[in-house]
Amino acid sequence: MKFKYLTICLCVALSSCAQSCNTDDDEPSASFSASHDSDTTSPSEIGYDDDGTGDDISNSTFSKSIVITYSGSSVSVEGQADSVSISVAQADVVIRSSASEMEYILRGESSDGSLKVYSDAKYKLTLDGLSLASQKGAAINNQSKKKLFINLASGSVNTLADASAYTELSDSEDLKACLFSEGQLIFCGSGSLSVSGNYKHAICSDDYVAVAEQAVVSVTSSVKDAIHANDYVAIYGGRTSLSTSGSDGIDVDAGYFLISGGELTVSTSAVAAKAVKAAGNVWVRGGTLSLTASGAPEYDSSERDYKCASCISADSSIFISAGQITAIATGAGAKALKADVNIEVSGGTHSLIAKGSSNSSYSAKGVKANQDIVISSGSVYAFSASSEGIESKGKLTISGGVVEVEASDDAINSASTLAISGGEVYAHSTSNDGIDSNGDLLISGGTIVAYGSSDPECGIDANDEENYHLYITGGTVFSIGGSNLSYPYSTTGSQPYVILSASAANLALKSSSGSIVCAWDFSQYSTLQTTASGALTNSAVSTPASTNKAGFGGPGGQGGPGGSSGSLILLFSSPSLTSGSSYVLYSGVSISSSESLFHGLTTSATVSSGSQISTSTAATSSSSGRW
Repeated sequence: MKFKYLTICLCVALSSCAQSCNTDDDEPSASFSASHDSDTTSPSEIGYDDDGTGDDISNSTFSKSIVITYSGSSVSVEGQADSVSISVAQADVVIRSSASEMEYILRGESSDGSLKVYSDAKYKLTLDGLSLASQKGAAINNQSKKKLFINLASGSVNTLADASAYTELSDSEDLKACLFSEGQLIFCGSGSLSVSGNYKHAICSDDYVAVAEQAVVSVTSSVKDAIHANDYVAIYGGRTSLSTSGSDGIDVDAGYFLISGGELTVSTSAVAAKAVKAAGNVWVRGGTLSLTASGAPEYDSSERDYKCASCISADSSIFISAGQITAIATGAGAKALKADVNIEVSGGTHSLIAKGSSNSSYSAKGVKANQDIVISSGSVYAFSASSEGIESKGKLTISGGVVEVEASDDAINSASTLAISGGEVYAHSTSNDGIDSNGDLLISGGTIVAYGSSDPECGIDANDEENYHLYITGGTVFSIGGSNLSYPYSTTGSQPYVILSASAANLALKSSSGSIVCAWDFSQYSTLQTTASGALTNSAVSTPASTNKAGFGGPGGQGGPGGSSGSLILLFSSPSLTSGSSYVLYSGVSISSSESLFHGLTTSATVSSGSQISTSTAATSSSSGRW
């Protein structure tokens, strides 16, 4: 069965699932134009074969049942049905069926047993206290191309393990997983299943794999992928826990990955391994994802490039509209989120952390897209210990939500235009620019706090060298860096700004009449950055302690805005400024504010004490593009 990537048409079939399987009935939508994603294949072209009942088992009827009980080296069979034949050799069972509405109930234990099924119709396999290990091949081998429901009986505990070497290999049948299915494989029910893949994959379908209802599916180990599918993997509910040191957690050969509910936990530590990998799109529309990926990079001679570990990797695009993602990538060059096309975030709360090392051949990034990144809502925290926090190789657009980024290199970087029109944005780099655009940098709204390192780095940097510019027409902008600051460029609707010299201390900007324009609480910022727990206490995103953010230091210290010198260049722009008016910067002030500070910044504060250190006249244009 061939698949040419995710199609929105295919998701129409998915949306027929009932609430118990997929509680999100809205069709996936992308704000990018069709040119970004050439995926227009229809369901019929990819061989999608659905009987109209969807993946909700309650929509299907299974009126006939046979009970198969394993007991060591023997098996007992209770019940029979027309057009069903069952053969038993010691504890190896083969079912051949042309009957419809069949349920097979598996119970008991065998350390040298198996089940193989040939069926012309979809069927239900209920695991009700089954412990089955094969010494010859797969534990369960479904050779039917029809839909298979793996129903985990309520309260039941079930385990499967396959042989480390298969002695029943066949040229005409795939044998590549402990639990293998030629057809669609849907886990449902409320019991638990634990699978060990000792030969190749733990769970594999040449069609798709879905987890629904309250099913608990675990993979404790696998030589290759924990879950491998051709068309797609969809998680609608339940709890899925995957651990492997063999290869990927979830690998979709030719299609997509979708999660709309439930919990997914993946830990993989193999070379260049991915916690979640899809040849098509990745859709996160709900659920809780806890993903870790580590492993050394691997050189691909055919592509002449290195492949590195990733928590989520899509050969097409990643669309995140809800849910909660905690992704920690620790391998050299590893990335928390990586898409070969676009990344779009429109909801949810996400921590995307890359703790690995970088060099000239590969870089560890929190978020990377080879084309565009769009963030319109939700909360995103991104971190990179050795490279960019968020990087787009195309355009980068932020129109809403809370975006907080800390990185060794540029915190936020785009290869083309970078536009911010809303939301709250915090960007802190310890050795480069806070926000860096290699095209025009357009700010028309939102609250932006950006910290860059020492000279020649700055808080906000547009590519003036190539005749691109920083344009500010709205929003509240607070930028601190060592030097080399991009001046706001004059355009229709330009907003006034001031540029002042400063030092690492509590700061307050006042008008000539003495009214407070803004204040920056250095002491709060310094405490925040050195918190041992690593929690962003003043943020909408709570990040795990493992981010190791204590190494960032406070302003004036190594890694703080302006680097180790403590000499800062400050840019502030706000609708409250008046062009041509004079403003005074005070240092060492005491700050009291009734509102929550956004990484030390407030525009509503009471200020006392302090000394005047610099003055500036607000302007909307400059004769120079640089500081």
